[in-house]
Amino acid sequence: MSKGVGTVISSIIMIILILGLAAFFFWLVINLDQKQVEINLREAEVLRTANTFYLTNRSLDMTWFISTVQVIFKAGETALGATYWFNRDIKGELFLYQPGLEELRAYLNENMKSSYTDPVEGSASLSNYVNITVSETAPVFEYIQNPASEDPDTIVSKISEDLQVSYIDTTSKNRLGHRFEIPSFFEAMLRAGNAFVESINEFSANKNAYAYTPAYTSFQNYRDTIKSILDTSIATILPRLGITSIVLARTDLAPYPIVPSIDNGFTIGNPIIQPQGGLILNYIYSARFAENNIVYYYHDEANNVFTKMPFFLDVRANDTVTMINCPAQSNGQIFSFDSSNDLICYRSTARGDNYRELYTCNLRLVGQVPGNQLVSGNCLHHDPSGNGASGLECGSSGFRKCGEKLCWPSSCGEIHCANADCTLGTQDYYLERTCMEQCTEGIGCDCTCPPKKPAGKCTWAQIDHFIAWCAVEDGVPVCKTYSY
Repeated sequence: MSKGVGTVISSIIMIILILGLAAFFFWLVINLDQKQVEINLREAEVLRTANTFYLTNRSLDMTWFISTVQVIFKAGETALGATYWFNRDIKGELFLYQPGLEELRAYLNENMKSSYTDPVEGSASLSNYVNITVSETAPVFEYIQNPASEDPDTIVSKISEDLQVSYIDTTSKNRLGHRFEIPSFFEAMLRAGNAFVESINEFSANKNAYAYTPAYTSFQNYRDTIKSILDTSIATILPRLGITSIVLARTDLAPYPIVPSIDNGFTIGNPIIQPQGGLILNYIYSARFAENNIVYYYHDEANNVFTKMPFFLDVRANDTVTMINCPAQSNGQIFSFDSSNDLICYRSTARGDNYRELYTCNLRLVGQVPGNQLVSGNCLHHDPSGNGASGLECGSSGFRKCGEKLCWPSSCGEIHCANADCTLGTQDYYLERTCMEQCTEGIGCDCTCPPKKPAGKCTWAQIDHFIAWCAVEDGVPVCKTYSY
């Protein structure tokens, strides 16, 4: 082989080696870049998972804090889930609720879980393959009393949960715990609430002393009086207990409709009408005790508004007071309810003279029989049995004696109100015929009957105030009379 050929071959081999080394270098560079990319991506995956876990934990921490505050507000707003702490129904059955710290803790634990932590449990998928799962939430509340009465107690809320965050192939899971300490005077509010129950119980024991009398000008006047009596009693609670850390923020006697509804012979509403025998006041009285200086943000869920305010406790009482007991009233006792003289206790047409029923004038109380609801121009007829009560008419200004307006006997036994122009049509003939037949046709008694209707306009003075009728007692005709 010549020297030139060897040189060419050597050059070719050298070029091949150089190309091979260059190819290996490029391959090495490419593989190293891919590995670095994979490392970087994996590191980003881990960091994103860790950051998401951290932010979710922080979010849960704030969620549980807000929920802790709201469940305390809810405990006070719902009176620990009891609609009434004092409840006496129309039949007289009494229920008293006087909770302590154990009931408070039980309420907070149960409602924190059912209303706040349980709804958060579950899984959520975010963008870019991030999955978050919250499970096994467990709230626990404690109440730590401060021996110094002027300093607040502490409501401790401890909440734990399992948190798992997954991103692509990376998963982070742990059980986390949260602890919050909320200063409060809730125990003092519970003591005030229990004293509220005792005050209502004392009022209820003497409630028969608060009957509706003719001195009341309206039901509103009576309602305001009852509220004033209750307010005065409740206002003494905090000074009597020596509590200065809370205040009596407000009281209320719930407004009631004039017209109640009826159920099984009784009317449920306010006032309640007994079966034609009178009225019962079914009242709902409430009081709010609130802390003095500690304030948090209360969430008004209905309007989705946060308002800064102190913790409070609303307590309510449901009771009845006998307003009017007609059987115990004198016949013809008139009261003013919605307007002047629109209620009266009057002898019963169905049960006899010795039973008093409630009648209304231009006032409708559901539960009354139709005959007990009068409108202008209607009269309460007198059955002349010797009891001596006058007939009564319902007019625009309430009940009044028939003598205060033209009245006419429609038969020889009762009083009937005439129309305004004193024209009774054929009633005067019926009146005369009935009376004269009784007096002259074989009964055998000497009776004086009312005169015929005078012609044209007339006044009460022109009408005889005396009626008479004949009756048979023990087989003997007798003449009975009634003057009015």
